[in-house]
Amino acid sequence: MTAVRRRKWFAPRAPENDNGEPNDDQDDDDGNKQKKTQRSQRLWRMVLLATFCGVIPGVFALNAYLEFGVHALIPVRFQYLGHSAAHWQAEILPMRTILMIGGPHRGGTTILWKCIREHPDISNFGDTTDTAAPLSEGIFMQEVYPHFGLGKEPIGGHNNRHPWKSFHGGLGQYALQQEAKIHLTEKSELITEENQAKLLNRFGYFWNMSKPVLLEKSPPNAVISRFLQALINLNVQSHESQVNSNDVARFLFITRHPLANALAHRAWPFCRRMPLIRIVENWVRVNEYMLQDMDHLRHVKLLKMEEFQTDPDRYL
Repeated sequence: MTAVRRRKWFAPRAPENDNGEPNDDQDDDDGNKQKKTQRSQRLWRMVLLATFCGVIPGVFALNAYLEFGVHALIPVRFQYLGHSAAHWQAEILPMRTILMIGGPHRGGTTILWKCIREHPDISNFGDTTDTAAPLSEGIFMQEVYPHFGLGKEPIGGHNNRHPWKSFHGGLGQYALQQEAKIHLTEKSELITEENQAKLLNRFGYFWNMSKPVLLEKSPPNAVISRFLQALINLNVQSHESQVNSNDVARFLFITRHPLANALAHRAWPFCRRMPLIRIVENWVRVNEYMLQDMDHLRHVKLLKMEEFQTDPDRYL
C-alpha cells in the first residue's frame, strides 16, 4: 500500500515536478531566499543598534557642549600645563599676583568677579562654557583640595519632603560640617610642591599667562584662604618687583546681610525648603572662619555687598 504523505490543512503545498514528486530545486531556492531574508533582518537590526548606540551618546555630548562648552568633551588630563614646581617658583610666580575672591555663597562673589575681570591687566578663567566648570569657579576645576558648596548637595539619600536633611555638603550648610573637613590652614598635609604644581598647571591652562594679575573666584576660598596662601606661596623665590616672596597670593572677600543672603539661598532648588535659621547659621560659620583667618593673611580686603552695589567705583 502506497504511503500517503499527510499535510496539515494550513500548510502550503510544496511544488511538484512532472512525476508528482516534490521539487527539491524549488525547495532550495525557497531556503536560500529565507536565509537572505534572515541575514537582511540581522543586518538591519545591527544598523539600528549601532545608530541607537551612537545617537544617545551624541545627544549627551551635544547637551554637554551646549551647557559647558568644548572643554566638557576633552579629558581633563589634557587640560594641564606641564611646568614643574621649580619653574613656577622661580620663573612665573615671582612676577605674578594671584587674586582669589571668596565669601558666602549668594553673597556677591560673582558680581565682584565680573567687575574686576574687566581690567586689562587681569586674566580670569572666562565663563562656564570656557572651562566646563559651573560659573568657572576654580574649586570645581581642580583635584588638590575638597569641593565645597554648589554641586555637593546630593550626598546621602533623598528626602522628598525635606531634601536639605539628606544633603550635608552643599549650598547653605556646608560650613556646618566638622571644622577639620572644611577649614583648611597652613598646617594641612596637602601643602606640597607636587600639589602646588598640579593646582597651578590646572589653573594656568585657562589663564592668560602674559597678564600680571591672575584671578580666581570660588566662594569657599573664605574658609580655606590660609591653606591657599601657604600652597601658592610655597618656596617662591623673591623678585625685584616684590617686597617679599609671600606676596603672590592675595585675597578679596565680600559678604552681605545674613537675612538677604538666606533669602537668596532659598531661590536655589536645593535650599527652597531649608529653614532660614539653618542658612543663617551657615553664614555665621563662614564669616567666623573668614574673619578669624584674615589675621593670618598677608594681603586681604573685605567688602560689604550693599556698599559695593551703592558705589562700585569707590572700590574698583
